[in-house]
Amino acid sequence: MIHILVMRTGQQLFTVSPRLDSAPALAATTAAFLVSLGLAWALYVVV
Repeated sequence: MIHILVMRTGQQLFTVSPRLDSAPALAATTAAFLVSLGLAWALYVVV
């Protein structure tokens, strides 16, 4: 449920579709994963 919101927010931050090299793409993917994981955990605890 949360990962879709994180991905859509990431799309809004990058108004154009960037072509990232391997390292920045991996960093962006890792950041999205960690944000999704943190928000999912918070949702689990609160609900």
